[in-house]
Amino acid sequence: MAAQFVQHIKRHNIVLKRELGEGAFGKVFLAECYNLCPEQDKILVAVKDIWSTSSRKRFFSGATDKSAGCEEL
Repeated sequence: MAAQFVQHIKRHNIVLKRELGEGAFGKVFLAECYNLCPEQDKILVAVKDIWSTSSRKRFFSGATDKSAGCEEL
């Protein structure tokens, strides 16, 4: 099995395209992620934007692209 790693994604490399859904803890967006995989300029990912339970303050949670073999970040 190949070694897996977690890569830090800078916020400026994520471009939100549209909202996919919303739940009790936040929203999920379709987004384009740049500079994630060396083989592609950009890939589509899902980004979870969640709220803190104490203040409903929003903060960036992460991006996932299962179709390209990348794991949740």
